[in-house]
Amino acid sequence: MKKYLLALLLFVFAWQGKATATNDTPDQQLDSMELHASLLVVSPGKIFYTMLGHSSIRMEAYSEKDTLDYCYTLECEAEENMLDYLRFVSGKVRARWMAVTTETFLAPYEKEHRTVTKYELPYSYKEKQELWQRLDEAYVSQKDHPFNYLSNNCTHGVINMLCQGNPPRITIEETKENSKLINGALARQVSEQSPWMQFLLITMMGSETDIHWPVVKRATPKLLPEMLKGRMVDSEGNERVMIAKDFPTQTLIGGDSFEDEKPYWLSPNLLFTVLLMVSLIMLLIDWCCLLRGLSFSFDLILFTAQCLFFVLLFWLSQISGLFGHVWNWYLLPLFPLPILLLSVGKRMGLKQAGIEKAFSVYTLLLLLFILATPLSSQLDFTHQLITATVAVRSFAHSSFFFGRRKS
Repeated sequence: MKKYLLALLLFVFAWQGKATATNDTPDQQLDSMELHASLLVVSPGKIFYTMLGHSSIRMEAYSEKDTLDYCYTLECEAEENMLDYLRFVSGKVRARWMAVTTETFLAPYEKEHRTVTKYELPYSYKEKQELWQRLDEAYVSQKDHPFNYLSNNCTHGVINMLCQGNPPRITIEETKENSKLINGALARQVSEQSPWMQFLLITMMGSETDIHWPVVKRATPKLLPEMLKGRMVDSEGNERVMIAKDFPTQTLIGGDSFEDEKPYWLSPNLLFTVLLMVSLIMLLIDWCCLLRGLSFSFDLILFTAQCLFFVLLFWLSQISGLFGHVWNWYLLPLFPLPILLLSVGKRMGLKQAGIEKAFSVYTLLLLLFILATPLSSQLDFTHQLITATVAVRSFAHSSFFFGRRKS
């Protein structure tokens, strides 16, 4: 009911604006109803799905009789409970346009101490009406799409809404520096202040790290103020092109910058370096024939984790569509051959010598995968520390290692 009441109010304002535009001068239009359209950019948060920030469109209408102040945002309806987390990971969450009062929109970001910046858009009076009408139609239609981090998120929705018109008042263009970067390099630059976010981004982008997406897909809330360009007319009637960060700007919430905080001490590099060192210690223990139960337990935990991460990555990259359906190179080193050989190898009729040869081939393939690091932007030092850890423990079960030890 509230949705349709809002739609009715917006329709009345739009109709009033059209009538005013027909009968009054521009000065009289602003006297009867003042319209504002602005881009809102929310700084990154600390939770994984907020680490890229958020963006929305704010519409304001003021008259002698009434005031409307709403934020339109493309987002998914989900609560912080286990069921919605499972729906989110499985790619079943839907994204659609929502409209809430600006006060309601800002409240959670104020609690989270996240900065919200307003950029006044240089639309004409008529263009503001048309934008509001597009937003209202999208909101009332309830049309939704599967949420997708790579091609259907809040930033894409904002860009599609703003960059309309013939010719469009607002356009989007990358900076010269960013336009030269492939997707992987750009993702690393955007997330350089958050090592874990960077690790997850590169992990999930898969082979898409090696290409150059269209400019809309490369936009994030952080980059948006530098990418949006608008044609502005000054008081003398001269037109010039400015980027959004140079539009009239206002800080609605001056929160703490997550990006300025000192990165969490346990970085991916540190964690996986320690893991690799432990695997080498286990190799030394095997060589000295000491505490074999300890090394076997370590292998069981490592190879089981490898299997679980393979299933999760396969699900996210090939089935759920949360990050699009793209090939992911890390499916190769995560393939759970070790746990299969250890758990069911002998049951399948393989002798110990056969299992050791299988581990030998697997170890060589992992080493080749590490050597292939320069061939793809997705392959990097951090991720290959994991590959090296698996390779070391695979080597411990191979004929190379056992043959030398027996001799």
